[in-house]
Amino acid sequence: LLLSLLILLGLLFWYKEGRAAAETVQIYQGQRLFATLPLGQDRQIAVPGPLGDTWVEIRAGQARVLTSPCSGKQCIHAGWLRHAHDSAACIPNQVLLSVKGSTRNQRLDAISE
Repeated sequence: LLLSLLILLGLLFWYKEGRAAAETVQIYQGQRLFATLPLGQDRQIAVPGPLGDTWVEIRAGQARVLTSPCSGKQCIHAGWLRHAHDSAACIPNQVLLSVKGSTRNQRLDAISE
């Protein structure tokens, strides 16, 4: 039991160390880049879309869709985006959030090797 616990903790540590550090969030509206914002500055920003404004919140080094006029709200349910390559999309309102970061300490996987 102790050995299993140590292996699990080791795998958890290895996984967390392999994630790229998040630095910015890119916000797209339709096909164009609306804004690139640092995750180190807390703020809320309105992104206009065909259905109305989608509000994005940046706080404590992470980003999320705070509110959106879409019906399904999957973009809101995506929650906080903390790691590089995390993303959330509001397809009906044509808004996409994509977290970018450094590749320091990022491990390769079988696909990117």
